[in-house]
Amino acid sequence: MYNFIRLPMVLMEDEIFESISIEAKVLYSYMLNRMGLSYKNVKKDADPKYACYCSKVTEDQVIEAVVKHGAKTVKEVNAVTGAMKNSLCKENNPFGVCCHKIIQEAIDKGLTMK
Repeated sequence: MYNFIRLPMVLMEDEIFESISIEAKVLYSYMLNRMGLSYKNVKKDADPKYACYCSKVTEDQVIEAVVKHGAKTVKEVNAVTGAMKNSLCKENNPFGVCCHKIIQEAIDKGLTMK
């Protein structure tokens, strides 16, 4: 059985990418593939659903900070919940990115509940 990696044609055809080595293009494609697998493995109905994986702050805690404590910004939510204190996002977050956007989405959700 063989596995294949998708290589975006734009990397091969666009002039802007001419100076990039084929090895770098393959590595980029491999990383895109790995990120896709990580995304697929994240359960959208996870319980608890973490907004911040590093500090183990859930989406419900962020919403509670908005609804019960009046937090309106990521900075205010972080002060109430302790989110984003142990920032090791690349290791802890299945998406490998900072949780700022996820926290902001939970804040927006909480603001609609007020």
